[in-house]
Amino acid sequence: MDSSRAQAYCNTYNGRFTGANGQVTITGLTSTNIACDDPPGIMEQEARYFQLIPQAASYQINPNELIIKDMSGQVILRYEPLISPR
Repeated sequence: MDSSRAQAYCNTYNGRFTGANGQVTITGLTSTNIACDDPPGIMEQEARYFQLIPQAASYQINPNELIIKDMSGQVILRYEPLISPR
């Protein structure tokens, strides 16, 4: 397992992951507990993200997106670049 660290809008989170051949496991997720009230709803969005990321079971990398799916194959997270590649 490797460790990871990432920044959500308000909080930083850490965890451990393994990933290979389209399969991923994320465990031991912890985060800071900083409250933000702007923009409205951001804390609810972060809370939902922290609920979803440990459910990751597989991933798919496409030219302009990373798709994360749960064990049933349902897309739970989709990442796209903020700026289109040239």
